[in-house]
Amino acid sequence: MALMLRQHVYGLALVVSADNLVGFSGRFVDAFGYSPFFIATACLGLPVLVLVLVLVLVLVLVALAARVQPVGRS
Repeated sequence: MALMLRQHVYGLALVVSADNLVGFSGRFVDAFGYSPFFIATACLGLPVLVLVLVLVLVLVLVALAARVQPVGRS
């Protein structure tokens, strides 16, 4: 029963926050126009892009380090 209540509360929180974001984006477009809105939303995605690039770099380095054998070992 507690699990169902918790899921209901989380779902309600997501819906309420999504409704608030939709309203805010509309006000942003009304105040500044579509070009600044699209630039701002693209800028919000930049940290994710940087994290993905860092993760790929780390995975490549780990794969290369696993492939290299230490000196003196066969």
